[in-house]
Amino acid sequence: MFILLHLFLQCLGQTQTFLNLEIGIHILQTFQRGPKPNHKIVVKLEQAIFDSTQLLICDSEITLLKENCIYDVNSYDLKRNTQIIQLVHGFKVEKYQMQLLSMKQFNEFPQVIGTYSKSISNFSITITTLDISECASQCQNEGICKDGMCECVQGYFGADCSIVALDITHESRYHKNGFYYFNIKGCDQNSCSLSINFTQVGTYRQTCYAEDWYLLQQNMIEKREIKISDVQSCLSNINNQKLSPQQFSYYIFYFETECENSQEPNIQNTKIILIIVITTVGGSISLCCCIICYYYFFRRQKEEHQILPTISLYPKTDIQRYLPKQLYKTLINQYPGLANTDECLICLDKIKEQDQVRLTYCTHIFHVQCLDNWLEKNRICPACRSELDEVTLIKIAKLRKNDSLMFENKASRLYGDMGTPNLTMTPQLRSVEITHRH
Repeated sequence: MFILLHLFLQCLGQTQTFLNLEIGIHILQTFQRGPKPNHKIVVKLEQAIFDSTQLLICDSEITLLKENCIYDVNSYDLKRNTQIIQLVHGFKVEKYQMQLLSMKQFNEFPQVIGTYSKSISNFSITITTLDISECASQCQNEGICKDGMCECVQGYFGADCSIVALDITHESRYHKNGFYYFNIKGCDQNSCSLSINFTQVGTYRQTCYAEDWYLLQQNMIEKREIKISDVQSCLSNINNQKLSPQQFSYYIFYFETECENSQEPNIQNTKIILIIVITTVGGSISLCCCIICYYYFFRRQKEEHQILPTISLYPKTDIQRYLPKQLYKTLINQYPGLANTDECLICLDKIKEQDQVRLTYCTHIFHVQCLDNWLEKNRICPACRSELDEVTLIKIAKLRKNDSLMFENKASRLYGDMGTPNLTMTPQLRSVEITHRH
């Protein structure tokens, strides 16, 4: 019937390897007495490849019905290569310890360690003794070992925090063989509920984690929806089992088929439309701001100053040639019509008789230094915006033979009501080249 293999390890902590064991039950060791106080016996089965071998600890004997036995249910169901069982003595084992931690109380019956396999099996067995406060396996995914149990952060489950799950409320598609969770910590019956509709019939398992830790042992559900409204029945198990609310306030789902949330596309479309609207409005506002900035800070500055790009500085020899320096008193005596101009429009100071000035061809008077500084950056008259660039002044110089005709238009400004002057008596004025803008 069954092949019985009795193994008695002389020293705990040693590892025994078994190769090509036949199908059926194999008795590995029998414990006649439990571990010493405040300690536990940890039995670990490891395989290179999972082959459906199941590690068991039972009272007295192992049967096919596995009555009075305990095994690492989650590791076996998930086809993990490692299974761990803990044997304790001298303190009460809670329900969550029996299920989640695969922990068994050593009672008056001898405890039998063995395996059951449905195929030829290969594995190794390690038996060690640990302090009751130590964890039988290393806590993964930032889990912390506390009082012999791994405390997992949100999204991780199992005895060693190795089972990874996603928040079911944040997903639009649920994948086959994937775990998902619904956090009910801090919820009350009226404000905490879950409602998800699928695009087709979905197949999944569902459990209150505070009630049952055998994640794949739940009944299969085939529906087009998930609806949870009564969370109090799940939360009450936390107090009954003396569990940490932070670690156990969850519903956990395991999907056997691919499912898609029928409500998510609408949400996605709304998000896409919202993003488009925000982007469009933001882009329009940015474009308007750029246009306004260009107009007020660049275009306006160009219109007001008209800085010549080809001439960085106005040579002083050219200024003297086309706009000669003159004594203001002499200039006024020669051209009485300018007597009304007694203020420099650049510095806004009153021009004195002994000040040196320059007279532009558009008949405006400025202090020599004021106009020189101005012409280093600008090529227009500060008063009337007439061009004072070198090209214009050279053009005026070439038209000296038409001096009398050009001067006639400025006579009233230069001489006031004294009538038309004798143009031959104004050599200095002709050097200024009075003319209209061309």
